[in-house]
Amino acid sequence: MSKQERYSYLTGLIDMRAFEAAQSGSGAMATCIYDAYYHGDDNGKAAWAKLLDGLRQFPDKQPATIVHLLTQKACGK
Repeated sequence: MSKQERYSYLTGLIDMRAFEAAQSGSGAMATCIYDAYYHGDDNGKAAWAKLLDGLRQFPDKQPATIVHLLTQKACGK
């Protein structure tokens, strides 16, 4: 995948994680996810750095799993 394709894929995973939280009645969790990746430290650079680091550390794991675990860690369940 190109860099743009990877970015689009990852933003899709993040957006779906936030959508899932909102649909299950946790608007606060959805807001936390969006804030962490798009509005947080330096517009989410810290969260993106952790995500990319996780993908490098665990290349055998699904990216959706890594996104899920990182958002749980950052925002709770």
